[in-house]
Amino acid sequence: MIDLPLAARRWAAPMLGIAVTLAAAAVPGGRAEGAAPRQAVGQGDRVVLASTEDTLKIQRRVVATGEIHRVYTVGQVNGEWLWLEAADVAGWAKADRVLPFDQALRQATARIEGTGAPEARDYNARGLLYEDLGRVDLAEADFAEAIRLEPEWSLPYLNRGTLRRRAGRPDEAIADFSQAAKLAPLDPLPYFDRGLALLDQGDPAAAHDSFTLALRADPNHPGSRFNRAATGLALGIDGASADAEAYLALVGWYEALSPYAAILAALEHRRAGRDAQAAGLLDAAAEQLDPGAWPCPILEHLRGRLDLAGLLDAAETADQQAEARAYAGLALVIAGDAGAARPLLEWVVARAEPTQVPHLLARLALEPPSSPPAEPPGPLRPEGAGS
Repeated sequence: MIDLPLAARRWAAPMLGIAVTLAAAAVPGGRAEGAAPRQAVGQGDRVVLASTEDTLKIQRRVVATGEIHRVYTVGQVNGEWLWLEAADVAGWAKADRVLPFDQALRQATARIEGTGAPEARDYNARGLLYEDLGRVDLAEADFAEAIRLEPEWSLPYLNRGTLRRRAGRPDEAIADFSQAAKLAPLDPLPYFDRGLALLDQGDPAAAHDSFTLALRADPNHPGSRFNRAATGLALGIDGASADAEAYLALVGWYEALSPYAAILAALEHRRAGRDAQAAGLLDAAAEQLDPGAWPCPILEHLRGRLDLAGLLDAAETADQQAEARAYAGLALVIAGDAGAARPLLEWVVARAEPTQVPHLLARLALEPPSSPPAEPPGPLRPEGAGS
């Protein structure tokens, strides 16, 4: 996820790379309890939002909040405003509502060592900061201590699961996400993150079901909409176009994955014989995208304005080569030319990262599921609710 830079083309929508609460918990007045005076920050500094209530904005639109933990780089200083950039999002924040990264870590440690009775939130907060430093051992220990102190709190399970998933331990991650879902069954994030881990395990059908549960908890969860569209298209499950179009309705054309959502929807429309809808989506995406930007060549190829040789020539990186071949190959399969599609798809399966969308689309186009998908999961209920 950012875990999810655009170049990686991974599964979560970039703005939802990891769902966690910011290190400094919000208190009345918006300041972290016991907070020291803030250090001055300048261009190039690494910072975090000061509380869960703080926001990142573009004009009046909130693009991120402190409820999702990120470490930002200050890209520009304009008076009392800072332009903050992360791998998946950027926007303006008030200078007095951020903390330098090192100060945030010191404050979290001071709360743990200085109070005599640290709380679970303190360990959870410091664990996130240690994770950003690459100290997986210290982060995991802090999440474990947060769980010991407050075993009914879902967030440390969610954060430890994300850490374990990033460390290449999907089995342990899935166990943590499942426990988080048990503790917070109406929160979409445990199901969403579990879906990502199931994709890491190579189980797209189970991942699709987990994204379905996330959407039953919150139908407006963009990451789950995009990922269910991708897994649904790969598995041949009806509804991928509806999910992709819902993603576009939620985020517009602002997000890096928006043109890919249009491509996913257009391919399912074609598979269902809805050529006019497919053409309309591709045209709309092309109008929104800089003609020189990727994945514009894929759009132009699917619109019939760029031949396959031109598409492959335009793909400059290994990721772009995989995307070009996967989407062009799937379009050929849908058009009934599996023979021409095979070398394109085999190239993707042999060379692309297995957890990326192109690999999944190519692999399942070459080896479609042998049985129809199982019935989707049932409705969500809070623990203890009646049947």
